[in-house]
Amino acid sequence: MLDTGSLNYLWSLSIIHGYASAGVQHAVISPGSRSTPITLACDRHADITTWVQVDERSAAFFALGLAINSRQPVILVCTSGSAVANWLPAVVEANYSQVPLILLSADRPEELQNCGANQTIDQQHLFGSHARAFYAVSEPAETLLNGQYLQKMISDSLVQLQKPMKGPVHLNIPLREPLLPVAVNINETIDELTKAVTRRQDVVCRGRAKLDVDQGNLEAIANIIQQADGIIVVGRKQYSSTFVQILNQLAEQLDVPVLVDPLSNLRFGKHGKSNYIVNYDLFLSQMEQTAYPDIQPRWVIRFGQFPVSKSLLKFISDCSDATNVVVGENTRWQDPLKTATFLIESSDEGFCQQLLKRTRSSDVSRELIVAYTKLDHIAAENIDSALRQQKVLIEGQLISKLVEKLPENSFIFSSNSTAVRQLDTFTVLNQYSSKSISLFCNRGASGIDGNLSTYLGIQADNKAATGIALLGDLAFFHDINGLALCAELNARRRKGTIIIINNGGGHIFNYLPQKNLNEFEKYWLTPVNMDLLHAAALFGLNYQKAGTIESLEQVLDRSLNCPGIDIVEVVIDQQASLRSSAEIRGRT
Repeated sequence: MLDTGSLNYLWSLSIIHGYASAGVQHAVISPGSRSTPITLACDRHADITTWVQVDERSAAFFALGLAINSRQPVILVCTSGSAVANWLPAVVEANYSQVPLILLSADRPEELQNCGANQTIDQQHLFGSHARAFYAVSEPAETLLNGQYLQKMISDSLVQLQKPMKGPVHLNIPLREPLLPVAVNINETIDELTKAVTRRQDVVCRGRAKLDVDQGNLEAIANIIQQADGIIVVGRKQYSSTFVQILNQLAEQLDVPVLVDPLSNLRFGKHGKSNYIVNYDLFLSQMEQTAYPDIQPRWVIRFGQFPVSKSLLKFISDCSDATNVVVGENTRWQDPLKTATFLIESSDEGFCQQLLKRTRSSDVSRELIVAYTKLDHIAAENIDSALRQQKVLIEGQLISKLVEKLPENSFIFSSNSTAVRQLDTFTVLNQYSSKSISLFCNRGASGIDGNLSTYLGIQADNKAATGIALLGDLAFFHDINGLALCAELNARRRKGTIIIINNGGGHIFNYLPQKNLNEFEKYWLTPVNMDLLHAAALFGLNYQKAGTIESLEQVLDRSLNCPGIDIVEVVIDQQASLRSSAEIRGRT
């Protein structure tokens, strides 16, 4: 008969081994006592790479980044009590961004519930609808170890992780003290127990049903497309190379504009871009008073999340007579305007393939591609002219210089609010667009929390890539604990730069009505006035600062050619940035 501690370890290891045998490779662990058997199981399993972050909120966002980049589920481990609650912001983001996470929370046994026991809260269904599934795991039982109980639960959770849409699952695991085996040599005992479990070859279900397109809707959509001019909008999503190829074939066959969001990751790469339009936010914002003459589509096909651009949101809303087709692989439709004519449950490439078969090069006058291309070129020239004339450092020069200097197979992770909108504005199609540069941002819930940790998670899984974090000063301040992981990434020879855009606080509010309030700086701008040199030193990181156009290039060159993770502060003149934005958009 097993002692309680040995049973705890075998129980935990059986769970970890089940996930490892399904291909899960990473576990992010926060320290704690009650989770000790789960932590040990992750550490002793040969197929699991462990990462340690003391702050549970940062740990969860770090796991989110790992899962985003690897496109595989990542395990999270923490102890009981309020530790679990700190996962919530990242779980919310994982829910809305459809990122698979395996949440393994340790808990107190039944006899310690609802009696005032220390570090004990109600952890049942703690994440509510943000988790795809919740499993109240049985207390460890020797009779269940060799049966189907754990295997079936793990198999079911892996299905729930993937469909009907990807996202987090939560397993709450009660463990009774003593938590560790009672043995003369505890390490030898744990090694022997590990061998006994990991010799098993667990078989788990990882399948996903293929989605078929409704044939009747397809015929109706193809008929509309064939008879009128329209546009394709591609929003944030991790698209396959197959989709990009088929999308380009469809756009060329129909000869229509493809409006490409920066987070679609179609603005960069070796693929063709002949029908791509990227400066739509600029030219649509300039046309707000003229009701978009001559560029209104009769139909709109949308893939992925709704784009960053508010101008595009308004434009599609105003095209109320257009047929709107929203394509998705599940029924969480990306339709904030509630204007969809057709909601098509299909893979993106499957839908395009079917339309390719049902349409042909048409005799219909395709005027939109000519109009959009002309407007796109004019907007690009305006942006280039404004940057060349600017004498003070602003975000546009930073982004343009980054794109120029980044090597192949790089990535940029952007925080929300101003940073991602500037990324949208200043990633134009030019001689650098053939580079393989991926763009990421937590746009599921678009929060300020966890951005630094998410970037570090992506960088952790990206062994060969140079990664840039493009963070506002408030976003950095909100997740400064995430820097604790930089020492581990440096030891593992990861290469990256954390760029902090110091523009004096919540710059995004300068574009909103709150800017006219007497209390604007106190409650909305909220500058943190933090010495970033000291913040870098606190975590043993190299620090550089650029405050002029001339110094920016030198600082970026040094940073991009130095090993490890470092911090670069870029000081932006907030008023110059506002003036430049107004000039580019023709509002002066």
